[in-house]
Amino acid sequence: MPSRLSFFNELGVDYVLAGHFHSSFDVRRFGDKGYFVYPGSPVSVTRREVGQRKTAFIELGKEPRVIKLDTAHYEKVDVILNAFENEEPLDLIKASLKSIHPQATVLLRLDGTIRGSEEELVKAVTALDIAKAIEPTFAFRDADRVLSHPAFELFKNRVSHLQETVDTDLTNDKADAILRMVIQAMTEVGL
Repeated sequence: MPSRLSFFNELGVDYVLAGHFHSSFDVRRFGDKGYFVYPGSPVSVTRREVGQRKTAFIELGKEPRVIKLDTAHYEKVDVILNAFENEEPLDLIKASLKSIHPQATVLLRLDGTIRGSEEELVKAVTALDIAKAIEPTFAFRDADRVLSHPAFELFKNRVSHLQETVDTDLTNDKADAILRMVIQAMTEVGL
């Protein structure tokens, strides 16, 4: 039923407790003292229902208090790997998984670039002890594939040419930043 908060302004109610649909908890204010409480679902049923589930404790005359539930839910963990940073990819992944709620089913997605074997990292991640996890999505690529691609070589040569022949303020730092963006873009499109 589509409704607007303004519909409740003149009803003389302080709280509207909505039924649950499979989405997230929300509390909204209406009028001078009214609260619309949408509890969401108490457990995640689909992968779209991410995050720890919540409910509201209501004391008349007060704002609803949010209570987190220790129920089954999905939790998205997206890790962007960067071949040009010093942190080891597996360490970054482990750190991202450290604070997972014990009732969460993990939806892990690995993106970005690494330096080294994609297969080795896939094996290492697969061997991790993630209590509840759905098969991870591996969308990262070995940066060397991009670095050796003819399109990247062409782009890199053009950037170098701009630095050498054109009177610009294209510093080495700016050129490196541009090349990293190109690497990321080429990785995302699957080159």
